[in-house]
Amino acid sequence: MSWQTSLTFIETPKNHPVIAALRQRMLEGEGFAALLAPALPPGIAADFETMAQVMPPHRALTLSLRLHQLYIENCSQLRRLLGYPLVLAAGSLVGLALFNHLCFPVLISLIQSFERDAGGMLFLHHGLYGLFILLMLLLMLGVLIGFWLRRPTARLSAYVLLIKLRRGRFLRRWLGLDFSRYFSCCLSEGCPTQTTLTVLQKLPKKPFLKLMSWHVEQALLAGESLETALGTEYLDPSLMQLMRTASRSGQVQPLLEGYVEVRQGQLLSQLRFMARGLQLFAYITIAGMILIVYQILLLPLSIMSQM
Repeated sequence: MSWQTSLTFIETPKNHPVIAALRQRMLEGEGFAALLAPALPPGIAADFETMAQVMPPHRALTLSLRLHQLYIENCSQLRRLLGYPLVLAAGSLVGLALFNHLCFPVLISLIQSFERDAGGMLFLHHGLYGLFILLMLLLMLGVLIGFWLRRPTARLSAYVLLIKLRRGRFLRRWLGLDFSRYFSCCLSEGCPTQTTLTVLQKLPKKPFLKLMSWHVEQALLAGESLETALGTEYLDPSLMQLMRTASRSGQVQPLLEGYVEVRQGQLLSQLRFMARGLQLFAYITIAGMILIVYQILLLPLSIMSQM
């Protein structure tokens, strides 16, 4: 089906002016990909324009829509998984800070008014102040690092440094999963390996994919096999082992999809463990504040029972 016929199918009285303008510009010789890109959402348009340079527009549109849907689903998963624990942990820290600043001095004065030793409470009070000062410094450092990491080159430099220091194992697996997901989607749309690597290097706002695909492409140009090329230090080592099996069986794309599914499940399990840790921290913090208040409120009864 031609693009002209497709426009006829989607034309309605409401969008007739837009469709008519598209037809006119196509008759003037302008490519359909260049016409369609401005009408797409920003998150899809940039990928579509890049892919349309190396593949037919209909395939580029299908692939960009699929990848954008995967991105939306992943972001939604992360929000559902980490949103509540992060809010709960942040709320417990704020509550603890307010408790330490507003309630602790009053409670310590109450203990001292009964001529009881408040040394332990004073130590805890000053210790919490020191902890919050440290957290504020770490937060300021995190904000500065966050501003620095807004630049793609800075993110790449930080990632390369982590790899060289043999750190960031979780990050390497997560980014390797992202690479495998994009690689698998391109192969499922019939893109050759070289075209896929070219597309991944040209995708905007994906500096890590560019780094990984560039290293894989350079290894292929040097005469190495695909499974050996995927053994770059910037990718998950298990991906190379998978490709060795896939090259023998000839089932590269199905095995790659299976790898993406299994690895994503493993990484999400690790994130769930982290989320439960944040929740446990919040619950312990709240329980600790309640216990301290309860013990101090029982202090007058304890004194009266000893009289």
